[in-house]
Amino acid sequence: MDGKADVVATCSRGVRVMSLGFFGLFAGFGATQSLQSSVNGNLGQINLACLYFVFVIFGFLCPPMVSGSIKRFGWRGTLIVAGCTYIAMILSNLDTGRSAWGVQPVMNMVLGAGAAFLWTTQNFYFGQCAAKCGEATAGKAGVADAVSAMATRFNSSFFAVFQFSNMAGNLVSSGLMLAFANVSWMRTLLFVVLTAVAVIGCATFMILPSLESQESSEEAPSPMAALRSIVDVRYALLLPWIIANGMTFGFINADFNSDLTSPLLGSSYVGIIMVVFFATDAVMTILWGKLISAQSLSRRIVFVIATAFWLLFIVLKMTWTRAPNFESVNGKWTKIPGQEIEAQDVVLPVVLAMIAACGDAFWTPGPPQILQSFFAGSNLLSTMAAYKALQSLGFAIQFILGAILHDQVGVRNGILLFVIVLGFVSVMFLDLFKQRLDVQNQAISTEPLQENA
Repeated sequence: MDGKADVVATCSRGVRVMSLGFFGLFAGFGATQSLQSSVNGNLGQINLACLYFVFVIFGFLCPPMVSGSIKRFGWRGTLIVAGCTYIAMILSNLDTGRSAWGVQPVMNMVLGAGAAFLWTTQNFYFGQCAAKCGEATAGKAGVADAVSAMATRFNSSFFAVFQFSNMAGNLVSSGLMLAFANVSWMRTLLFVVLTAVAVIGCATFMILPSLESQESSEEAPSPMAALRSIVDVRYALLLPWIIANGMTFGFINADFNSDLTSPLLGSSYVGIIMVVFFATDAVMTILWGKLISAQSLSRRIVFVIATAFWLLFIVLKMTWTRAPNFESVNGKWTKIPGQEIEAQDVVLPVVLAMIAACGDAFWTPGPPQILQSFFAGSNLLSTMAAYKALQSLGFAIQFILGAILHDQVGVRNGILLFVIVLGFVSVMFLDLFKQRLDVQNQAISTEPLQENA
């Protein structure tokens, strides 16, 4: 790429195309994931646990494989193959017989491996874009701050689109479930439509701009590089927050719906409540990103506010209770005779979904922003692979807790409250005593995209 303007233009276009590809892919998968505990019952919890435990394993092992794939097949080929595993997982939900207990978990494990490739590639791509644009838009003295600003800009815009994709997928799924609630082939129609949407998103990766990677000319990172990256004290202090982020997002996608939405409104309204969550999340992601980019608020202040929203969410969930209107009978939510849905039954899940979204709007894009700022000069691929693996560990832990402690709502609430507080304390210690979240003190080399084994 010649010229600073060309660098910025290419990277910005790459971020937009990547965002559009993820929009389609996760409009299909996000809705499928949100519906797991509603349409598949306990099998849904098992599916998600299988998915994210495999994600954890491959997340730590995949840096050399991702490096080799990018070198041999390019960014596009790597993303498309990984995206196809999402399509296969969505299609597996068409199996509703006894074989589903074998087919669905297996396809979720395949997706776990594909998701590790997809997200590691996406984060690596964005990290290199931030590093290239940071060098192109700042003098040598200010390049660290420029990289940090670009990481905030790219991740905020990407995750806003990502949350809108989940909103769109849940809106489509809810519309289909309500419109064809009494039709026997509703489930088939639902997952065929979600598959088609994911296929379109995966195909979008074909127009992703090529981004020169220094990785191709260097020795690939070792299989243990991702594990070694978390030894860095800055990473170690971010670790509780990253895991807590996975647990809170998993809680919203499974426990929240099985604890509140389905008992109060029925499973058909799960998608509607998730639309509220993702729409609010997308808007607040944009807002937090703009406030940080304009230096109106620091990352530390936004982190404190976002954590306060999560604490408010869990405290309200523990104290604001309503009598259920539906009960789960053989995996299906059935209306309880004599119970009628009242206004507060609708208000409660809507309000809690919006509060949680305000917290997630920084908790999800915040870690990659900070990691790409801290480690833009070295170990970027391994660092981002470890990040997605640790976040997925949080998902897996929460889904396992949901399956094992299904009837122990108070215990699950208490565990989540504890991990939120632990993540907050750890990050504040990092910011106050080790390295500020808003400043990168590690110099960027003249070859910012180099990955050290």
